[in-house]
Amino acid sequence: MQIVAWFQSIPAPWGMAALLGGALLVLLLVILLLGKSIFSGNKEKESQSRQWRELEVGELSAFLRESTLAEIFACAVEIIQSDDVEKKQVVLAYLKEKHLMKEYLRRLGTEGYPSAYAVCLWPYLKEDPFYGLLLEKFRLKCSLDEQLAAKEFFDAVQDNAALPYLLQGVVQPERYVLSRISEALIPMGMVAGKALTTLLSMVSSQTMLGILAILEQMSGQFPIEPVVTCLNHEEWTIRMAAIHVLAGEKNAAPQLVQALDDKQWQVRAAAVKALGEMHCYPAKDKIRAMLSDESKGVRIAVEKALQKLS
Repeated sequence: MQIVAWFQSIPAPWGMAALLGGALLVLLLVILLLGKSIFSGNKEKESQSRQWRELEVGELSAFLRESTLAEIFACAVEIIQSDDVEKKQVVLAYLKEKHLMKEYLRRLGTEGYPSAYAVCLWPYLKEDPFYGLLLEKFRLKCSLDEQLAAKEFFDAVQDNAALPYLLQGVVQPERYVLSRISEALIPMGMVAGKALTTLLSMVSSQTMLGILAILEQMSGQFPIEPVVTCLNHEEWTIRMAAIHVLAGEKNAAPQLVQALDDKQWQVRAAAVKALGEMHCYPAKDKIRAMLSDESKGVRIAVEKALQKLS
């Protein structure tokens, strides 16, 4: 209060100048303190990083026992990327002994636990629960960051051992984000394509549609016979989805020609479109005869296909 009274006793122009000067002085002090804090934090990180490098092999285990989980993994990743074989062995043994990888995966995607660490350590720490925990990150109840972190891991690793766990997510589409799983499966190529087509005869109609949607994005990376079988499925949505998958497979042209006689107009229209896009000239006359089809949707598809076949 005395300070305020003192400012009030100063003539107006000088009082305002004193107030502004005081405010600037306080602001400068705050900036200096913040800068010192940031600098000391960076310095602490640098010293900690140097500490990992300077530790003897015998001291490393004690350091790991006294560190937080985030510090342990930061240290482990740096050592793994180094050329120090002895320290690598100590770090990996400690991570395996304490089952820390499972704990890390439970936190994957949260602050301080990036997927890059999991990708770096994965080749050295393969274990059975690993994929199961990752797959849980695809579950709808997980946050978007966790789902994306798990997807980034599968995209980076593309290990065939992940296939059974990803397929588990495919056959339970109501529990998992199918689009994320498909994005992880597609880069696996023929291995994933064969597994998915094998599943077609074992799953429900809903799951079949999901599998066919994935195969549609994997042109030439799966055997066509199981998909051709789907052309005889009792549900027209499955037959139509199978046509979309086979649209780029010229070896399936005879079966697609047969689909022109399907009782469901959507299936006929899909077959017409597929044959037109693959420029199947032997089917041209049969397609032209469908200009009088009872369905307007089919007639429109026929006109477009004939333009491509002319």
